[in-house]
Amino acid sequence: GTRFAIVDRAGILQAVQAVDEAENEAGDIESLIAELLAEAAPSASAVRVSRQVPIPPAPQNQVQTAAPAGDASSFDPAATSWTIPAHAGTIWSAKFSPNGKSIASTGEDGAARLWDVSTGQLRHTLTGHAGVVRHCAFTGDGSQLLTSGFDHTIRVWNAATGGPVKTLTDDAPVYYLSPLGDNRTVISASRDARLRFWNLVQGELEGYLAGHTATAWTAAAATVNGTSTIVSGSTDRTVRIWDFQSGETRHTLSGHLMGVNAVAISANAKIVASGAGDGEVIIWNAASGEEDFRIPGTASMVYDLAFSADHKTLAVGRSNHTVSFYDAVDGKLVRQLNRGGWCVHFSKDGKLLASGGDDGALRIWKVRLDAKK
Repeated sequence: GTRFAIVDRAGILQAVQAVDEAENEAGDIESLIAELLAEAAPSASAVRVSRQVPIPPAPQNQVQTAAPAGDASSFDPAATSWTIPAHAGTIWSAKFSPNGKSIASTGEDGAARLWDVSTGQLRHTLTGHAGVVRHCAFTGDGSQLLTSGFDHTIRVWNAATGGPVKTLTDDAPVYYLSPLGDNRTVISASRDARLRFWNLVQGELEGYLAGHTATAWTAAAATVNGTSTIVSGSTDRTVRIWDFQSGETRHTLSGHLMGVNAVAISANAKIVASGAGDGEVIIWNAASGEEDFRIPGTASMVYDLAFSADHKTLAVGRSNHTVSFYDAVDGKLVRQLNRGGWCVHFSKDGKLLASGGDDGALRIWKVRLDAKK
């Protein structure tokens, strides 16, 4: 049969589709083409960022620093978005540092990487995990980067030098990480039904939050005035809101028809979002546990959720490679990006969004939420 492919200006394959499928989904393809055409053409001296050559795994607890991904002229700060071929395989997480100067990415290629936001250059490649590096997060002060892997470990890195600090060993593959505001505690979600909390200073497991009846796939946390609120999602189709100080479940939220793949909590700990395998997103009141509203599913799995720092916007990454921005007050769609929707994260100032997907490309977007633009 006849197929066609769409490749963007950075040389990244964006879509492969059969002609008969395109006839049924012309709107999606047309919007993707329009978005690609609207991007500024690269200058003659900077056609693209060169692809990273995969680096062989280093011995455990060692770090390798790779050559920069292209020179500074290949990264145009005036562009509305930037594409960095960052990993040889799916990018599972991308996180801005608290000061917004660095961005970390983790992938299926077994590496974590630290990038300079202003130039797009690679600062460090962090190797040591044996297999997929599923998630990453900076500590609140930005001094350390935490990564989690299917190799049952959480690794702590010096965010400035890329050097290893310590390794925490779990008894199951580790999926999501969420540091608390004390710069010493991190919550992890692993393959079993328990959430764990770890002491980063001692490098030890301190305890569990037990209540889910199936895999606690995802977790997020917010700390306000010294009080930490944890939210978790599970394949048991529930969302739980926990009080960390007491270890008690504050609310068990039911309403999803499929397992919960992603959760997020606003920085003020007032709003919780959860997304499921059918693409549906539910917004909850964190204090009361009541459902505020639902964003209907799109038949594409929700992979990641992120609130903007001002709590007004929710970014949703789905398996159809889209990033959708919704008004967090009424759930109305504000804008949609047609690429790189498997992981999403806002910079602290709310001006940039990072996303990644199964094409190995890290994208940094200037956030424009005026639907008319």
